[in-house]
Amino acid sequence: MTLVCYYCNVEILSKEAKRCSRCRIVIYCSKQCQVNSWKASHKYNCIPDATMAALNGKKPEKFSKEWVELEVDRLLSKWITEWRSCFMDWTMMGLDLANHPPDRVMTHCLHLVVEPRHLQNHTYQNYGVVLADFVPFSQLQETYQSLVTHIDPTDFTRLRFVITLQNETGDALRVRLIQWNSTNVEWWRALPKNSSKELAEGTCQALVYSVEHMPVDEVRQKMKPSK
Repeated sequence: MTLVCYYCNVEILSKEAKRCSRCRIVIYCSKQCQVNSWKASHKYNCIPDATMAALNGKKPEKFSKEWVELEVDRLLSKWITEWRSCFMDWTMMGLDLANHPPDRVMTHCLHLVVEPRHLQNHTYQNYGVVLADFVPFSQLQETYQSLVTHIDPTDFTRLRFVITLQNETGDALRVRLIQWNSTNVEWWRALPKNSSKELAEGTCQALVYSVEHMPVDEVRQKMKPSK
């Protein structure tokens, strides 16, 4: 499986990826990218994986409450890893950078509300997106007190999306923040304004449909020309 470095966005094979040992979510193509990412922002929002908080370092008993919580984190992390590069592209597309000031990458982000899809055949089908929208990041921070991050006011290449995992009754179970730096920001800012607006208007609908009905590899292939 091909993944994407969280810092430089280069594609890497899963067997070659270097994963953050603390949060167990972000992956890198090299030790240098891992160091650079930590200094840039990851140290401000790296939340320890639940497995690191296991009592006395022991694995919880299967099907216990602790075990279930660990499974929630593990499955969500795997699903995010599979879809992450697509969500990155949709974030860039939906921000409509050609029609907004440069600081839009700081003030707004893609927000996805997802729910579990039980008994699926593939990891990428484990969750469905019930809501996708571009919202002020400050609005999400007010809603989710755990959503704390460092935003460099001089960095106009850093983007982010937020995933809220909710249960069937609408209660938020997890909130995940994904950030990265993109070298393609200026290309998107230079798009004709009408083209940028049209792409942005169809982003959320395309995202929800794709996650629900298409294999993730097929979606990646279709989105490659837009990078």
